[in-house]
Amino acid sequence: MVVDKQKAIEVRQSESDFRLFSTSLKVGTLLSEGFYSVDPLNPRDPETGKYQRELIPGRAEEIGKYVLRALKNKDFFMPSTILLATANRVDYDEASRMIFFDTDKEKNEDDKERIGPFSVVDGQHRLGGMRKAIELLREKCLKYARRSRCTPNGLASR
Repeated sequence: MVVDKQKAIEVRQSESDFRLFSTSLKVGTLLSEGFYSVDPLNPRDPETGKYQRELIPGRAEEIGKYVLRALKNKDFFMPSTILLATANRVDYDEASRMIFFDTDKEKNEDDKERIGPFSVVDGQHRLGGMRKAIELLREKCLKYARRSRCTPNGLASR
């Protein structure tokens, strides 16, 4: 998955070189293969430096069902902040307020390391819920494919 540029707001901490970017991404980008990874904590080995707890499938399913209900009722609201991190450099153009990054694991033609995948710091259950919502929608579409405009990949466009 390659993302060339994205509008963002940069926040810098005065005590360090730490930079934080706030942006908005489409669900399809977030859920694309290789965009993020979750490195869960192993409770038997707390010295690993990992901090994500294991994904709780029931919680992800609960969020997925909420997403589908809310979209159906046109009453969707979910504080969907997802915090991602990378130790690699993210290029930022202050004039245009754009970040530039590429999540492909290979090197590009300029021999620069690419960013991805981003590490999930917070939001793995929201991401899991979005994945579950898509999975449930696909299952429903397959079930009713003969009676509707559904395709195995979701709703067909008009």
